[in-house]
Amino acid sequence: MKFSEIEQFLKSDLGSNKEIELALSSQNIGSGEINKLSSSLANSKIIQELTIDISSNSIDNNRLIELSQGLAQCKDLIKLVIDIGENCFGQKGLSCLVQSISSCKNINQLSLDLGFNNLKDSSIIDLGKLGECTNIQNLSLFLYENKIGNTGITQLITQLANSKSIKELVLHLDYNQISDQGVQELGKVLKQMTHLSILKLYLQSNMISVDTLRQLEQMLSQCENLTTLNFSSFQKQQQIHQS
Repeated sequence: MKFSEIEQFLKSDLGSNKEIELALSSQNIGSGEINKLSSSLANSKIIQELTIDISSNSIDNNRLIELSQGLAQCKDLIKLVIDIGENCFGQKGLSCLVQSISSCKNINQLSLDLGFNNLKDSSIIDLGKLGECTNIQNLSLFLYENKIGNTGITQLITQLANSKSIKELVLHLDYNQISDQGVQELGKVLKQMTHLSILKLYLQSNMISVDTLRQLEQMLSQCENLTTLNFSSFQKQQQIHQS
């Protein structure tokens, strides 16, 4: 069931609906409405597939924490898609969101859009803890248009590498501050993630040389475990399908 207005969702009788989509982008959602939304989610414990688009809503740390508390009660979630791009939260809010997601033990497919949030290395320090979620098989992280550098991406991928369950990994790292050093470390760790079968990596508009991109491409193309590799930058964009 899809809802395009928050009041529509709050007044609805969810009944036995196990699939919910909230399309609430650019609606100037206030803290009171976030509180009610969180409570409704907490009371809708049978939801198995949940999509929430609250992009461009001036979501700060407090509002994200409030929403996360409701999500933590959705214990039957199998698939979760959240778009919180173009907001204004930081490490505190993101940490709470990750903690709530981690408490939902049945999630096997997770997509987080965190683009356009001015996130720095310190802001995403807890994001890598998603690698400790033992059931997540498909993980997509949209981190484009932030201020993430070598330290942040290295810490993130090193933590994610602890996961033995992730089979498909999508990383959108476009328009950040990643340089050759960060990409080299990224490649080393990705090569060691032998459980991955699908990898999609997007690195447009960073501070990466053509030579380093070629080295990364060559390194990843030699990973026999990968059946599908999508590698994209402004310098290079190609899809490599391995048998």
